Amino acid sequence: MNKNLNRLLESFSDEDWNRFRDFLQSPFFVKGRNYMGFYDLLKENIKGKDDYSQLTSDFIIDHLGENLSTSTLNNRLSELYKLALEFLFQIRTEKDEIGFFATIFEELTERKRFANTNYLYSLVKNKLIPPDSKDYPSYLKMLKSISDYYRSTNDFDNCFRIYNEYNSYFTAYSLEMIMNYTHNYKSINHTVLNDAKEKFNKVFSSIDFKTIIGEFGNDPLYIPVILMFYITQALANDEDESIYLKAFNYLIDNYEALSPDTRLDFNLKMQSHCVRRIMKGDNKFYEHYLDIVKNKLRHKELSFLKLNQYPFTDFHDIVKIALYAGEIDWAEDFVKEYSPMLNPLTRNTDRLSALTSVSIAQKDFTTALRYINEFNKSDNKFHNLEFYFRKIIVLYELNREEEMEQTVNNLYHYVRKHGELENELNKIDLFIKNVNKLKNIKTKTLRKIEDYLQYLENPETNFLHKKWVTEKVKEYVSIAH
Repeated sequence: MNKNLNRLLESFSDEDWNRFRDFLQSPFFVKGRNYMGFYDLLKENIKGKDDYSQLTSDFIIDHLGENLSTSTLNNRLSELYKLALEFLFQIRTEKDEIGFFATIFEELTERKRFANTNYLYSLVKNKLIPPDSKDYPSYLKMLKSISDYYRSTNDFDNCFRIYNEYNSYFTAYSLEMIMNYTHNYKSINHTVLNDAKEKFNKVFSSIDFKTIIGEFGNDPLYIPVILMFYITQALANDEDESIYLKAFNYLIDNYEALSPDTRLDFNLKMQSHCVRRIMKGDNKFYEHYLDIVKNKLRHKELSFLKLNQYPFTDFHDIVKIALYAGEIDWAEDFVKEYSPMLNPLTRNTDRLSALTSVSIAQKDFTTALRYINEFNKSDNKFHNLEFYFRKIIVLYELNREEEMEQTVNNLYHYVRKHGELENELNKIDLFIKNVNKLKNIKTKTLRKIEDYLQYLENPETNFLHKKWVTEKVKEYVSIAH
């Protein structure tokens, strides 16, 4: 069986399968061969299935009811794989309208047919508003074809007009790419990249960006360039909060002038910068991260809500970051307003998880326990672990020690039952060790409580829910005084 074909087909959505059927029935693409038997069999055995090991050569030949040799079958499957790739190319062509027109212009150039040049050019030009640098390579290719045509007809006025536009886009695109690469190299520490990193740093530092900003600050074409410059500068000087704020304010001021894809890219870069600063202990960046989120919500950019990849979801991170930033009421309103838009497969679990976090932050532990008890174990074992941790915390806060001990036992039983979680045992042991220490430390002398607090406040001390343990110890210090 063709493994490449299997892996490709398992990525197909319902719409992909339906359109692939139409594609395979087009004589232009399949050139008379009938693949519908293969299509029906593969769809039945691959779509929505985790395992399709039964798709052996004998199984396929038997179910097709055709007298095929193994080598003929393999050839047919190889042909089908190539057709599936061509199908993906057709889908990509539909999405890449600029690339489509660029290819048309190249073909028209070869055929020397340019009756509709100005009309087609105007169509493409309208599609580039607002600018999106991912389209620039195709657009540049198209401009070159148009310029070459005008040169061949001795229409030099139009030739130089298009050539000037070509140079403007090429310059903006080149500058943005230089800064993109410089930003990427600054973000990654690896010896293999050192030579390239040094080269890009030299190029970046040699460009007179003050002049660029002064000359082109209001040109929509250069907004991504200038924004990329500010973000790269912020990364190079990441302890200077003012440079980050300059980047953020420039993004907000020019938000409407950017395409959706460009907005997404810059939002992710800004969020990554905030996360780097948070990881270095700069808590002001919780608020800065949240400001990016609030701006996305104002513009109704909600695609992140549809993701289904817990625990690595924007939704979950946004709630945690809002709580760290002290915006508890905002976090609660966010969960109530936007959790109905989450992916149905994980919606209830994500909602309960977020509401549990909010209730704990509000110190409403009774409500938090109610949310935890509403949770039914999910297919995601790491998600289940997190609910065990939360339940232990909440039961501790409610002074229900017997239930807490039972939950600890249940946690270890769950891990032993699922061998793939054994790698998490060290983290779990350290968490439970500190919970037990917390139970005992509150009856100790002030000196011992303060020594434990000093241990917790050491940046090198790291374990699950350390923040909660630290806050409890601070409470005990206050009481002991």
